[in-house]
Amino acid sequence: LLGIIPELNDVPDTEKHSLVNSNKTSPGSEAFLSVYSAVKIQSKLDFPKSILVTSTIPGEGKTMICCNLAASFARHGRRVLLVDCDMRRPMLHRHFKLTNEAGLIAWFEGGATVPADPLADQTLGLAKVDENLYLRRSGGRSKSPTELLEKPVFGQFIEGMKMHFDLIIIDSPPMGAVTDSLLISENTDEVLYVCRFNRAYRKHIRLYIRQLREGKNELLGIVLNGLSGIEYYSNSRYYRSYKKYYGSQS
Repeated sequence: LLGIIPELNDVPDTEKHSLVNSNKTSPGSEAFLSVYSAVKIQSKLDFPKSILVTSTIPGEGKTMICCNLAASFARHGRRVLLVDCDMRRPMLHRHFKLTNEAGLIAWFEGGATVPADPLADQTLGLAKVDENLYLRRSGGRSKSPTELLEKPVFGQFIEGMKMHFDLIIIDSPPMGAVTDSLLISENTDEVLYVCRFNRAYRKHIRLYIRQLREGKNELLGIVLNGLSGIEYYSNSRYYRSYKKYYGSQS
């Protein structure tokens, strides 16, 4: 278990994805920085590297955690690329108030080559959204992104970006909805799994974690999201069962 994020009911939705950069001390921002520290400690790989962030079902908070984790690394001096690989339901561009014309889909359709200077290539859709933090948008929506993700050039893109960034964080679709995340995981180094409190069935979580473990990448651990104040500040039975389960699989 990498960390626990409390419920953020008092935080406006427009601010949840930028808590780390809000310069406000709060349980939420401190929790994200704690996850950042846990990821650093748990990781066995040096920079540059890539981390896939996924969940079991929609609505578990993986995109919010992606944004704040990326901001945490950027704040600590790492050059970070955040990639929106949820081409069925892209959200990252909205949180950074950007359009979504350029990005992955447009890049695939335009010939999909990895440029020497990614910031100069307009089809890549890279945008600087904060100090040390860049976003690659999805470039629209696709009903069949698996056909794009299976292309060798996608893996070449991830590897190519390691020449320009210390860390690549990939926001991918939930495991329970489609197979996209398994395809993406074939080209990433590590996986972070997001579980929202009392949202997904444990048997499904175990199944998808087992599938991810069968790949070549390292499973960093689980981030448990959305605990209420009482649950967050106490050793709840749910928290202990997650910790016991994940610890037994290490």
